Amino acid sequence: RKNGNQCYVAMVETLANRIEDGHLDTDEIGLVIIDEAHHNSFNKLLNKFQNASTIGVTATPFSSDFEMPMNKSYDELIVGESISSLIEQGFLARPNSWRYDVELNTLRKESRGDFTIATSDELYSSPAMLQLLLEAYESHSKNKKTLIFNNGIFTSKNVCSKFKDAGYDIKHLDNSTAPAEREEILAWFKKTKNAILTSVSILTTGFDEPTVQTVILNRATTSLTLYHQMIGRGSRRLPKKKTFTIIDLGNNTERFGEWNATIDWQRIFENPEAYYDQISGNSGHEVHHMP
Repeated sequence: RKNGNQCYVAMVETLANRIEDGHLDTDEIGLVIIDEAHHNSFNKLLNKFQNASTIGVTATPFSSDFEMPMNKSYDELIVGESISSLIEQGFLARPNSWRYDVELNTLRKESRGDFTIATSDELYSSPAMLQLLLEAYESHSKNKKTLIFNNGIFTSKNVCSKFKDAGYDIKHLDNSTAPAEREEILAWFKKTKNAILTSVSILTTGFDEPTVQTVILNRATTSLTLYHQMIGRGSRRLPKKKTFTIIDLGNNTERFGEWNATIDWQRIFENPEAYYDQISGNSGHEVHHMP
């Protein structure tokens, strides 16, 4: 506390630079709180805080790095309220889920990672999948404010073209969209009643638009965290919004279970490798259940 501050809030790399430059005496820090702890990006700095207790906070305590399970960095897991409990208490909207059986055998995975963008683009930009997406939207989400999540920019732009050709009000957004245009698109999405926004890897965290009525997973993922983050964009509750719709076009529900199903986080925390094998082994053609 060289500057007499009681608390520091910092991004990981910024903090690493401050420590490196000698602007922070880490021996004086007594408590470190890490948000989105499943990312493990802070772990490289933990040994700098010799006198501190560490608390990691995350909605999905399952490490994004297979080589660095959370039980290597944390001694104990304290489980908070479940999604179903938060729904019952009126904090989150109740989901109506629709699943479509999709043949995923052409998808390839990165080494101990998620499905590749190239193989995802090939599958989800095919005429058959674009048509299935449009039909799913028209069956379960027509005239509802909708978020569509894709794995590749090529797919998202094709989705945008397909829906525009069908006469729908839709825009595309990805992490290369200029900040001013991004702001403009999000403002349009907020105020437009039947807006559809198709995106790639940009609205999964730090995006809060409670008026979203439908989330479409137009991709498959092996990431439990990403699965929850995508669906969570539609779960915000409003006085006139007590339910929302999930449309799964990637067999994700079969892989992870229903979004609001009970998860034994203690078991996952204690046996992360077994859980990783469980979700990784269930990535091809799966049984289809409709509600």
